[in-house]
This record gives sequence, structure tokens and C-alpha cells, in this order.
Amino acid sequence: YFDIAKGNTEDVFNFIRSHVTTYPAILILDNCDPKNHQKFLEEVLRTGSLQTLITIDYEKSTSSNNDFYNLIELDGETFNSVVEEILKDQYRNSSLSDADIDYLIKFSEGNPKMAINFVKAAINKNDLNQGFDKDLLIKLIFGREAIDEVDFKILKLCSVFKYFEYPSEEFYHIDKATYGILLEHVKFFSDFLNYGNDVTENVIKKYLKKGVLERRGNKIIIRPNPLSLKLSLLFWEELSIINYEPFINKIPKNLANSLADQL
Repeated sequence: YFDIAKGNTEDVFNFIRSHVTTYPAILILDNCDPKNHQKFLEEVLRTGSLQTLITIDYEKSTSSNNDFYNLIELDGETFNSVVEEILKDQYRNSSLSDADIDYLIKFSEGNPKMAINFVKAAINKNDLNQGFDKDLLIKLIFGREAIDEVDFKILKLCSVFKYFEYPSEEFYHIDKATYGILLEHVKFFSDFLNYGNDVTENVIKKYLKKGVLERRGNKIIIRPNPLSLKLSLLFWEELSIINYEPFINKIPKNLANSLADQL
């Protein structure tokens, strides 16, 4: 087992080449990005290799070249059972009941680090907001990519609402008139941030593809929910208090309930 994020990848590769050559071995590489996955895959596929490779990563794979490996995507429910066992064992004698821990696991929507951070925050009687560190926030949104400030601003504004409307392109071919009406929320976001509608739409499409945004019919939500709440807090913290009322007055009427739900 090697955690690629904690060491020199080249050292791990050289160790495998020099030591793990004459006997069967299962190599488990954690935090292994697609580039390193391909590099180690080529090594285990070479003639004479006795190695089997398992790589683990938090980003969804976009590679279509999966003829030589099986891709398994674990959902939140899979993590929930594992995290529940770990937390209840480790914090059994804490001030938290099993019911408290169950609630925090459910609230974290299967994210192990988030669940652990929330439990620690609750034990220390801290605001759960303090259990959501910046590194986790950036990792959930951008993965290994550099922070994109335009994307970040749009996502923070989207998070102010429990949901917003953005119709699918398929809907355009069904009802063009209604499609245009349903773009009202996108136009509001664009106008408030002084971006073009195309910029906002492209960001929404990008993060729908990445799984940060989730479509439910014509409605879009941010997932996991704690990420949505954290981004919403950042938006309100960064908005000057004198701009609260002007901002709220500009919100389309059909977004008012969504705002109230998130608050």
C-alpha cells in the first residue's frame, strides 16, 4: 500500500520495479490521479509482471480507455456503513450518542473526512462550520485543478439558494418559449456578477458534469449539502452588510422560497 499524495511518486515506481519483480503482489495506490494510474498500469501490464494494481482516487475518471481495468465508483451509502463502524468504535465513550453520530454521518452524505470532522467539532462543542476546512472545500470543488475565481463566485452565488432552475438542452427542443423563461435564474446570476449568460451557463454545465451540481428535472442543487451550506456562508460573509437588502430585492420572486429554505 502506498499513499501517492504523501511521497515521491518516482520513488514508489522505482521501488516497485526493483523489488516487486519476482513474486506476485497486489499494489494498492491511494490518491492516484489518472496520469499516475496510467504509468503504473503500463508497468503491471508489461510482459513477465506478476503484479495486480488497485488505484484509488476521489475524482471521477473521464477516461474511455478501460479495456485493461475495471472502474468501480463507490456511492455515499457504501461509505456510510464503513464510516459508521469506525466512528462508533472510536468515539463510543464520547459525549455523543450513536444517534448523534448517525445524524452527522447522514448529514455528511457519505464523505468520510467530512463525517469525521463534524463528529470532532460536535465533541468539542464547535460550530459544524468549523468542521469543514478550506482544503476539503477546495478539493470537493476543484479536485487537483487550480482555483478558478469565476467558477468559485458563481458557485457561491448559486449556493445561496436551496435550488435554482436551469433547463436541459433537450427541453429546448420540446418547448422553446418555456426554455427561455426558465433561464431567468441564470440571467439573475449573470447580471449580479456582471458576467455574460454564456459564462454562467458554461460553469453550470461544467460542474454538473463533475458532480458538484446535481440535476433534478429543471432544478439544480449543489451536492453534498454541507458543501452548499459552506459556500452559502462564504457568500454572505463576503457580501457587505449594506448590500444585503439591495441583493434580496433583486432576487426573482420564484427564488424567494429557495432562499428561505437555504437560510
